[in-house]
Amino acid sequence: MIEKTLQNHVVLVCDETPFDCLQDHGRGKIPGAGVEPKAKTNYVVALTTAGGPSRPTTLYYYSPTRSAENIGKILSDYDFKTLVTDGHSGYKTVIKNSNLDKAETEQVRHQSFLVHLRRELRKVVLPPDLYK
Repeated sequence: MIEKTLQNHVVLVCDETPFDCLQDHGRGKIPGAGVEPKAKTNYVVALTTAGGPSRPTTLYYYSPTRSAENIGKILSDYDFKTLVTDGHSGYKTVIKNSNLDKAETEQVRHQSFLVHLRRELRKVVLPPDLYK
């Protein structure tokens, strides 16, 4: 039910954060035969609604990397028109691939987090010794 709410939402916010997974660092159970080892850094990918619904909804997914392939797998079941993300290139690749055969009016749009714009503006406006 929660996933259905997000799957049909017009605007989604997506962000990922590093996540330590003990099994991937050799401190948990050893994977069975045929299971490929995961990356050193794993991620939790958060998908959330952006305005509109009376109840904000967020889902979390595990991802072994930040690659466009893994992010694309997570987003493949969602029918959004706008994706709000940080500047990570994986999102741009996912959007580019999803727009390949769509008319311009049907294409997914990409919106950057405004906080990232603010950071860039501060770098330009503030002297380098004040920006940290």
